[in-house]
Amino acid sequence: MAGFCPQCGAPHDGARFCAKCGTPLAPSTAAQPTSHSEKYAATEWGQSGVAETLPAPEPTRTTARSIVWGIIVALALIALVGAWQLGLFAQLTSPGGTAGSIPDAGQIWFGSSFDTSTFAVAGATTTATVGQSPVLVAHLTRSIGSGDANYRVYYDSTMITNQALPLSKGSGELYGSTLSPLLLAGTYKYEITDVGGNVLASGTLTVTQ
Repeated sequence: MAGFCPQCGAPHDGARFCAKCGTPLAPSTAAQPTSHSEKYAATEWGQSGVAETLPAPEPTRTTARSIVWGIIVALALIALVGAWQLGLFAQLTSPGGTAGSIPDAGQIWFGSSFDTSTFAVAGATTTATVGQSPVLVAHLTRSIGSGDANYRVYYDSTMITNQALPLSKGSGELYGSTLSPLLLAGTYKYEITDVGGNVLASGTLTVTQ
């Protein structure tokens, strides 16, 4: 857009400065920049120039519903992991099985198999033969925490096993396991104790040839 310099009256063709006297030309009389490069043509290095304001991104909205579902999913995963780690250790919620098929508190029973949900023993026995792998079900006198229980085995009155037994505090008082093949005839006594040596459950199994 052509015009005249307000200082000296010289004509111009839309330049930013008067070609005759160098007076800056007002935006109303100077041609407006038509490109990004023209906007910053007179900007020295380090100056802000003509700022271009970009719209701020919309904030991410997290609803209460999504938070609740996140907590529910996390708790479900924790429960699944806990159940996997606990294995055969569970709380007694109902007797299940036949009458008398669950050990009394403080006792360890042996048998051919047991129900992992009720700990009812099938084929309960006090004897076995060499090479068999009977099951063991213990009914502890109280619930005990992980790292606070020991598993002990005596063979003909000599302790042959004494190891920590991972249990979950508050999960119940029942523990079940399948024993390794019994290779020697004799009398085996099994105990689950607390760290103070107090017996929480015990039982004896006689193995014959």
